[in-house]
Amino acid sequence: MPLFFCVNNHYWYASSRTKELLGANLPTAMYVEEKNNVYRYYYPKKDRAIFLKTILALVKDKNRITVLLKEGLELNTRAKSYLEKGHEFTNAKDALLFLNEMAIRSTILPFNALQKIKDVYGEKHKIFVMCEQLRRDSFYPPFQSIVLRTLLIKELRELSEQNPERLLEVLLPSEFLAGNILNAEERLSNRKQIIFQSHNLNDEVIMAENNDSLIRELEHIPEGTDELKGQVAYNGLIRGKARIVLDPYVKNITFEKGEILVTINSNPFLMPVIKKCAAIVTDEGGITCHAAIISRELKKPCVIGTKIATQVLQDGDLIEVDANKGIVRKINAK
Repeated sequence: MPLFFCVNNHYWYASSRTKELLGANLPTAMYVEEKNNVYRYYYPKKDRAIFLKTILALVKDKNRITVLLKEGLELNTRAKSYLEKGHEFTNAKDALLFLNEMAIRSTILPFNALQKIKDVYGEKHKIFVMCEQLRRDSFYPPFQSIVLRTLLIKELRELSEQNPERLLEVLLPSEFLAGNILNAEERLSNRKQIIFQSHNLNDEVIMAENNDSLIRELEHIPEGTDELKGQVAYNGLIRGKARIVLDPYVKNITFEKGEILVTINSNPFLMPVIKKCAAIVTDEGGITCHAAIISRELKKPCVIGTKIATQVLQDGDLIEVDANKGIVRKINAK
């Protein structure tokens, strides 16, 4: 997705509002553009460990976690209503503020808390049921892409002569809210691959010729890798053609029934593709991620957390997904 939305996702983790609601935040991050508008993100391990420890303490506070999840469900329902019946937002700022309030409760919290809730309360407890529902049926992706994006495009057309879709590739939310897009226009004129760094909401955007070597170093990707290892989310053994899906917007995706979905991570917006696929392979995710939950529901073989599948595999590669052992093999390159 464009830089604007990636950085806004970072703000969900970094904001003082997140610390107020969840007890901790993640103020330091780096986002590295892998392909056009596709980013890998990195947080300091120590910060991440502290954040997850705080989430566990929150999970053990039964009253507090229940309140937050109920609020998340209410906001999620409102987002669904806006999508189905029309929304009340007259400007992008208000839509952005609503999205961020929803995302902290209905996306960030469930993503990081679901496994901990399962460990503490079990799968039949109402707290787990609420949390799993939010992981399965989040409406932030379509709200972001349909409501917020439409308002942003309209307002950017009034602020600049540049293509608004292209501006979103280099624009920071803080710049948009301040009404200052001059830096973004300059970046657009020098558009290359992007590295975004942030600490305590002090943001820096760097243009690089190519990020492949940096990604290979960060992910420890060896040359000539034909076998990937990950975590089994749902068992099975499938061979088929790989289809790399990096675009979160289904309308831009060509996908044939029976192909194997290879993606960084899945979200509810990809459900039309997921229903067609024979198996799922992801770079990211744990046993309670969206891909894992949906693969179990649909009984599709799934290997998650390979870290590098979208880097190593190409469209059309014949691959074998051994979701009994958590191994993905390249049989024949395209």
